[in-house]
Amino acid sequence: MQYEDELKPKTVKEYLTEWQSLIKELSEKEIALIEWKELYEIKADKILENAKKQKQETGEDIIKTIYGGNNDKTRKKYVKDQLTEWDKNIFELELSIDWINRRISFIKHYVKFMCKED
Repeated sequence: MQYEDELKPKTVKEYLTEWQSLIKELSEKEIALIEWKELYEIKADKILENAKKQKQETGEDIIKTIYGGNNDKTRKKYVKDQLTEWDKNIFELELSIDWINRRISFIKHYVKFMCKED
């Protein structure tokens, strides 16, 4: 498990190597997060467009039928319910990015501390 490996003492060189790797991973995940969010917005717009189109064609307001109303709040809820997996993936990416940032901060401070002792 990744977290168990963190408990084993490492050399400064190993921490620097991890730091470098984490910076690369962080950059990749930040780009992925931006792309996921952009695609999410495109999909959300399409979902709302389809709901509007259905209402125009059939007279049935699917959002109002499901949630009892059709305002900004209910439209956001409708989109969120339709894109649950997308929300989950975005949330997991955000958590991963937060963890990497915390890990980088730890390594940065730990390496500075280790270098002061030498």
